Formats: sequence, structure tokens, C-alpha cells
Amino acid sequence: MNRFQEAKNELQKLCRKINDHLGDLENLSPGPGENLDSWRKDLAIINERLDTDTVRVAVVGAIKSGKSTLVNSLLRKDYLKRGAGVITSIVTRVRRGDNLAARLYFKSWDEINQEIERALVLLPSNNWRSSEGTFDIRRQIERQDLGRALAELDGELQVLNDTLNANSVLLKTYLEGYQSVEGMVTADNAVVDYIGDEFHKHRDFVAQDCLAVYLKDLLLVIDNEALDEHMEIADCQGSDSPNPLHLAMIQDYLLIAHLVIYVISSRMGLREADIRFLSMLKRMGMASNLVFVLNCDIGEHGSLDELSVLEKKVGEQLALLVDNPRMFTFSALYRLLNANSETLEVKDRHRLEQWRLEQEIIDYSEQSSGQFLAFLEENLSVGRYALLLKSHLQRLVVLLGRIADWINLHHDLSKRNQGDVKELVERIAGHQNHMRQIQSMINSTIDGATRKIKAEMKKAVDNFFENNRTGPSRTASAFVDSYQVDVDKYRQSLEQSGFTATVYLVFQEFRQAVDRYLTENINPVIIKFTQETEVDIKARLAEVSEPYRLMMDEAMEAYGKTLFPYGIDLQAAPQQASMNIDLEEVKQIINLHLPSSRANLRYSANIKTEAIMRLGFYAVVRIFRQVFKHDKRPAFEQGLQALSAAAVRMKKEIKRSLLDQFKDYRENIKFQYLIKLVDAAAARQKEIMSKQFESYLTDLKQTLEVMTGTRKERENYIQVLESKAGALEQILQETQLLDQQIVELEKSRMVN
Repeated sequence: MNRFQEAKNELQKLCRKINDHLGDLENLSPGPGENLDSWRKDLAIINERLDTDTVRVAVVGAIKSGKSTLVNSLLRKDYLKRGAGVITSIVTRVRRGDNLAARLYFKSWDEINQEIERALVLLPSNNWRSSEGTFDIRRQIERQDLGRALAELDGELQVLNDTLNANSVLLKTYLEGYQSVEGMVTADNAVVDYIGDEFHKHRDFVAQDCLAVYLKDLLLVIDNEALDEHMEIADCQGSDSPNPLHLAMIQDYLLIAHLVIYVISSRMGLREADIRFLSMLKRMGMASNLVFVLNCDIGEHGSLDELSVLEKKVGEQLALLVDNPRMFTFSALYRLLNANSETLEVKDRHRLEQWRLEQEIIDYSEQSSGQFLAFLEENLSVGRYALLLKSHLQRLVVLLGRIADWINLHHDLSKRNQGDVKELVERIAGHQNHMRQIQSMINSTIDGATRKIKAEMKKAVDNFFENNRTGPSRTASAFVDSYQVDVDKYRQSLEQSGFTATVYLVFQEFRQAVDRYLTENINPVIIKFTQETEVDIKARLAEVSEPYRLMMDEAMEAYGKTLFPYGIDLQAAPQQASMNIDLEEVKQIINLHLPSSRANLRYSANIKTEAIMRLGFYAVVRIFRQVFKHDKRPAFEQGLQALSAAAVRMKKEIKRSLLDQFKDYRENIKFQYLIKLVDAAAARQKEIMSKQFESYLTDLKQTLEVMTGTRKERENYIQVLESKAGALEQILQETQLLDQQIVELEKSRMVN
């Protein structure tokens, strides 16, 4: 068992012990009252976070680099479909569970139809629809019409820059997969589970593009101890996918990932797509979370020396993009086949036997893969998980202190005569009023600061999107303005396919270039801005709260001095928790995520209408020229002129669409993310500070009731409190031992 898993189990055991003791205190009269509810709430949060805290690892890289194979090799079994198609539009997440299961999350009918509508813009076929209104794939006549329109597309219109036209492929795959998923998709986001023996069925949705296109998420739950129960591995779409939407989906997952494994194929080396993707990660501020795997194809390399030359070259290239890149070179497929050598098919068995003849490369691969696994253990199981455990352990220690102080106070009061207790309660009441005034001032100050922070934050967001010279609106508009449409290269298309088909081709190339620019250059800038804004929010709240720390310390010190002459000492446990809020914890509690950065530009079909009208105008002009000036220019030049005018109109339409999108996204970031985050963070800050006073603001009037009871009742009351005080002191000592254990594990990681 992982040593940190043992530490987590021990921490959960301590939580159960404390909860049992709280049950005994609940039966006391007078008992903790509202304090008890607060203690149990804190205990529940600790337990919940211990069960739900997840370390996320994203596996990314170019298509066919071996991402799925690497994930399978880490899991020591073929769970993920290897060699999936390039159009797969989902991130496959893997977690550990009790039973083998695949959970498929489907898009809704509205999401599907909206995606199809966006891909239909400027479809060159005229009057291809038999019905009017918005497109609905559930109508048979719509599917038939779209099928005919796609069949009429020339081959060159289905290829852009030597890659498949993502829009044409999207439309075709939706049509091809409809019959298979018709009963699964619903008006809402349906979820379908394949459990146990049916687990393999999920592979159809990954391997077949016509099924994958209907999914928005896929979670695999495996019953395998190779994966820690608090770890999630995500197999992401290829970074060089022809569809920019896929890249945006990867970005969404990267925002919550703690480590990014970038896979590079030894057959291909570092390519232009890799460099673009890594540059994007750097702009997102994620370069420090990267680790690289040079996935060795053993059959491609004649010797270890040859592989070493490639390894050195790739390392030097990475060093130009990332500071001190950490890279491991090994064969993920060899690790996977070797781990399952007894159950391999004939083809894979022969491949494994052949590879085993390359002993020098195999030895190097195995050594490097062992180092890679050790790296993961140190940086995830030890590094990240240790940080989480220490945070929860600190919260538990503070909780123990509050409970212990309540017990000590009531224990000491119960041993005194009624007169002394009455006098002391009156003196304590004065201090409590002062503390309540401080607490009220804290809440009022934070509320006022929150309003100011939100106002300034709104202004900062508006300035970033609209007024900043390097902000999204201006830089995206500048890209559109600078985009050159070389109409001359479309001469052949005009002659062979006609004008409307050529307009479609030009528009799709333009649109794909804009969408890729947004995902690679604009989205990272927006992400970096929101991250910096979050840091500012945290700093501003801490700045507002800091002056009150001294007031709180002074008030509690005065409170302690009041009790000390009576022999009451409230130093049973540390009282001060960290005043700094954990924004990641806040976001997790309210399930808050940055709005998706996926580019969903809404382009108007008016571009085609205006282009055709312009073509008609040029045709009339040409007739007059031929009649009066004997103009002998070829007819297709009319098309070139109209195409050039259409390109100008495209730029205007795309810029308008960009402005609309940025306006919507700007408002979503403000009101659906940052404002909610400020409110939740402020509430958390007030909660943290109010808990400092919690044990001192208990109502002591009921304590006098103990004085009026029988001697036996008082003795029983005191005995229970003494028993609980001793038990909590023992638990406190156990937390100190656990903390020391975690520290020692961290030290051993640093040494290694």
C-alpha cells in the first residue's frame, strides 16, 4: 500500500474517533449547542475532501504519438482503445473504482443541432433543404437533404490545407452515426453506463468517429490497483487535430490538471504542431507542470546509439521552449505487451519476441521507464498528495483546539462554587461583547471590500477585452485584417466547381485559420488573465483581513488573562489557523469552473448571398464592356472579382462575429465566474476568521445550571469532560506523529 494512502487512512481514522467523542458531548447538559454543529460541519468537510481530492494527469501529444498506449502501459492493461481516429472529439478520463465500468456522457439534441448549424454555413449546394427553420437531425427529410448536399461536394472541397475539412467530416459523421445513437441521445445530457462484461462496448465510441462525435465526455472506471484511487489520468485528443475545437477541449482539461505528460513519437520527433502546442502551454503558464516521454518505436531504430542521437536532438529542441525539460525515453508498447505476455494475440507475441532481440535498447527503455514511474510517484503520490494531507491535518488540529478549549472552560467552571462562576460568567460576557463587535467589523469590512473588488474587477475585465492594445478583441481583429485571401489560387476551383463552391472553400479555410488562431493564441491569454485576477482577489481579501489579526489576538489574550486568575488556561491546542483562503478549495465546494473557451463563432450565410449578388453585378458589367469596349477578358475573371469582394465581406462578418463572441465570453467570465468566486472567497474568509472566536463566544448561562444540580450530577458532568479532554489530548499527539511522518516522507522525496 502507498505510504501516503496509509497516512490518509490514519487521518480518516482520527476523524472517526473525534466524531465518536462529539456524540458523547452531545448528550451532555449543558452541551456544546451550536458549536457542535460547527465542529461536525468542519469534520464532514475534512472527510469529504479526503475522499474527493483528485490529482489529475493529462496525457497529450500529436496524433499517433502513443498517448493511449502510454496510459494503458501505466495501467498494465489494454483499457483504452489504441489507434483511435483523428476526429475523436472527447477527452477520455480514467479513474479507479470497485467495478469495471465505462460512463458515456452524450451531447443533447440542441447541442448537436447547433453544432451542425454552424458547420452548414456557406454549404455550396443551393436550395438543398426541403424544409425551413433551424436544422434538426431527428427529421428524416433533413438527414436525406443533407446527405445529398454532401454527396455533391467536390473532392477538393472536402480537403483544406492537405487535411480533411473538419466541417464536412463533422456533418458526415453525424449522419453516419445517427441510427446507432438515436435511442441514447435525449433532450438533456444523457448518461449511459457499460458495466462489467459490457465495458468493451465503449471502444466503439472511441474507434468510430461517427459515434464519438455524439459524446462530450467519457469516464472509464477500472478495478486495478495500478492506479491510485485519488488519481485521474486523461487521454486527450491529438494536439495536431484538424479541428480547433478539439484543442479547446484539451485546454479546458488542462486548467484542472496538476501534471501534463507530453508524448513525442520517436518515429516523428518534434514537429511543428508540437512546437505550437508547447508554446501555447507556456503562454498558459503551464510549462512548469510538463514532463516529456519520448515514446520509442523499437522497430524503427537500428541501435541504441541511433536512439540516443534522436533523444539528444529532441532534448535540445525542447530546451528552446521549456526551461530544464524533464524527458524519459522508453517504449510504452513494449511495457504494455510485456506486462500481458501470457495473453497476447499471435501478431503481438511475434512482435514482442522480435523486440526482445534488441536487448540493449530494451534494457535502456526499462531503466528509463522505471525512472519515469519513480518521478510520477515522487511528484504526485508524494508531492501533491502530501500537500493535500498536510492541509487537512492542520484543519483537524485547529478543530481539536476549539473542542479542547470548550471542554477545559466548562470543566473548570463546573468545579467552582456558584458565586465564583456567576461572577466569572459576567466578566466573560463583557469580553464576548467586545469579540462580537470585532467580528461584526470584520464582516462589514469584508462586505465593503467585496463590493469594491467586484467593481474594480468588472472594470479590469472590460479593459482587458476591449481597451487593452494586446487584448483579445484587438489582436483577433488584427489577425482577421492581416489574413490574405489569394484569389488567384482558386482559378481552377472556379472553372471546375463553380462560384458558390469556391466561396465555400475560401470561407472554410478562412474560418479554420481564425478558429485555430483563437485556440492557440487568444485562449491562453484569456486563461492567464483570469489566473492573475484570481491571485489578485486572494491578495486583496488577505490585505483587508490582516489588520484584524492583531485585534483578534489582543482580544483573545485579554480573554485569557480574565480566566487565568481562576486557574483556567485555554492553551490546550494551537488556536490559529491560516488566514489565507484556498481558492481551489472554494471553487471545488461551489463547483465553479472557468467558462469553456471553445470557439463557437456564429457566421452568417449572408456572405454567400451577397457574394452571388456581386457575381451577378460583375456579369452585367462584363456584358456592357463587351458591347461598348469589345472587352475580351475570360468569363472566370468575373468570379475572381466577385470572390475578392466576398473575401472582404467575410472579414467584416468574421470580425462582427468575433466581437459578439468576446462580448458574451467577457460577460460570462465576469458574472458566471469571477463575481461568484469573489462572493464565495469572501464568505470563506469570514468563516475562517469567525472560527477564531467560536470557542470564546459560547453561551455560558447554561453552565450555571450545573451548579444547581446534585453533587452526583456535577461529578458525572466533570468526569465526562475529563474523559473527553484526555481522549482529545491523545488524538492531538497522534496528529503530531502523523504530521512528522508526512514531513519525513517529503524529506525522503527531496533527497531522492
